[in-house]
Amino acid sequence: MKRILLSVVGVALGLLRAVRAVDAAATRAEKCAAAELKAAGKKADAKLRCHETALTQGKSVTSACLAGADARFAVAFAKVQARACSTR
Repeated sequence: MKRILLSVVGVALGLLRAVRAVDAAATRAEKCAAAELKAAGKKADAKLRCHETALTQGKSVTSACLAGADARFAVAFAKVQARACSTR
């Protein structure tokens, strides 16, 4: 069971890295949307790493690890919004 979960986590992390590697589009709105998606991808990556670490150590996921991922996302997203990049 652990091997299956580890392989799923590994595939998910690989897909997130591939999405981040895609070049941003040409228009300003598309660049802003890409920056927001990049921040969200990093948040998902960080949370998956929290789960991966907990799983490999045989422990439960710490709320501090997950909160750190949320905090880093909030900072990154605020930077995108500060560039007048609201896509909503």
